[in-house]
Amino acid sequence: MYSTMQSVTSLIVIVVSFVCLWVLFQKAGEKGWKAIIPFYNAYLTYKLFWKKSMFWVALIISVLVTALTMGVYASHLDDMVNITNTAANELGIDADALDRGELNMTEEELNQAAQDYADRMEYELDNGIDNSLANAFIAAFENISSLDVILIVLIFILSIAMFVISILSCVNMSKSFGHGGGYAVGLIFLPIIFLLILAFGKSQYVKRS
Repeated sequence: MYSTMQSVTSLIVIVVSFVCLWVLFQKAGEKGWKAIIPFYNAYLTYKLFWKKSMFWVALIISVLVTALTMGVYASHLDDMVNITNTAANELGIDADALDRGELNMTEEELNQAAQDYADRMEYELDNGIDNSLANAFIAAFENISSLDVILIVLIFILSIAMFVISILSCVNMSKSFGHGGGYAVGLIFLPIIFLLILAFGKSQYVKRS
């Protein structure tokens, strides 16, 4: 039930975002339908509300973060599988069913099993008793190389850069409609609400130089 509601809510948010972007594009003198074209809509968003060069910067950073993350993950796939299977066994979950995206217990039963195991794991660690899941994590950490650390740090730095770009995008979108820091904060923390305000309120597009 929860997952269904979450999916419906996510779908509504996506649809509303596209609708808002459609109207904002029209206010900026572009065809609204361009808002529903993946990749191109992002390019136009940067072009209209900031500068198109920042789109390429954001794209390059996103590609690098994805590639580096996949590289680190792939190099430790066996460790991740071991941790997942160990956790599944300890919680009484059928590992094969988990691979198929299925669970052999309800959400309430899973939460209770996780809480019970967390308590047992804490007791075992406090009393120096071997714990299979803790050992699986330790084995994974021991397999982390110096190169992995460098890549993880690089991923972190690039992610921070992407976060800063996202904030600046909100600031520049706010300026593009004649507003200041207050609207920028709103776009950062309450994006859907402030997109609706910009799209269907009296805000008018201000041509950026």
